[in-house]
Amino acid sequence: MKLAEKIKYQVPIKAVLDKLGVKEGALGYFCPFHKDETGSLIIKETDNTFKCSVCKASGDQIEITKKVKGFDFEQAIEFLAKEFDIKEDKNEGILDDWLSNRDKRETLESVFGKETEGEISEKDREIYSYISENTSLSFIHQTFLEKKGFDNALIEKLKLSSIEKPHLFVEELKDRFGIEALDKAGLLNRKREFVFQKNNLIIPFFENGEITFLAGWDISGGRYEFVFPHHKTKKCYIPQLEEKEEIYITGDFRGCFAFLKKNCFSVAAFGDFEKLLQFKGKKIFVCGDKDEKGQQFNRKIIKFFAESGVNYTIGGFENCFTDYLDYLTFKRK
Repeated sequence: MKLAEKIKYQVPIKAVLDKLGVKEGALGYFCPFHKDETGSLIIKETDNTFKCSVCKASGDQIEITKKVKGFDFEQAIEFLAKEFDIKEDKNEGILDDWLSNRDKRETLESVFGKETEGEISEKDREIYSYISENTSLSFIHQTFLEKKGFDNALIEKLKLSSIEKPHLFVEELKDRFGIEALDKAGLLNRKREFVFQKNNLIIPFFENGEITFLAGWDISGGRYEFVFPHHKTKKCYIPQLEEKEEIYITGDFRGCFAFLKKNCFSVAAFGDFEKLLQFKGKKIFVCGDKDEKGQQFNRKIIKFFAESGVNYTIGGFENCFTDYLDYLTFKRK
């Protein structure tokens, strides 16, 4: 692996910011690309990237080092490699040859089959419940939701929360449940980092009044918008609200929450479509988004309803959410 790639994947971006002396403000880190008095640099720890909500500068550890130190690309790599003791692979040429021929080799998936998603155990539910019950909604998330039209009563009913310091909270979870239990619950990624990050809304899934699943909604505009426990079967998000005669079936939280804030009953059908049969006999609207992904969702739901003898109507919606960074920009105007 090339030195730049090793830095990208092995050096946490927060450690680089600390090394460079970039300070953290009320909303994020102070952006070195413009005069910043509030802290507009949003960090995506899972990707080791940054993005400024004001000047729109973005990049990785190397880009931020170039700016702060006044280095060119090679100087930035040399600096980071020295500071974090990253060594270049001596067998890089061999590795490149191996990678160039990877399409000729059998993959783990071709040998063992595609990895299947697992069911959720009682221990998993215990951990999910602990996370939801021991986290609260941060001020910035609370304000963001209110600006988008959510009243406090709805926010409370949905039990939304966020994690201010995920790197500390995951250590608390490890002490309480053990790293193996967290891994089995799908809460650690390949680097053994917590799957839920600072910008995630934590959304609990309830069934019979008990938390059975968790999901994260990354409203920072990151690479992965919706975050789920790894290798776990996705569920239907059915909010614990009073049902109405009209049910709006959507494909994600953006659509679902757009209806909920308008006092309509809505479901985000990520998986486990059998749960939708409980609404048979009500007036059901299938409301996938208007893009290709939304149309694919519509086709899957329509096929399921047709095979299950459920009547439905094709509907539509207008998203109430755009981007977390839009809100941060709005705050500074």
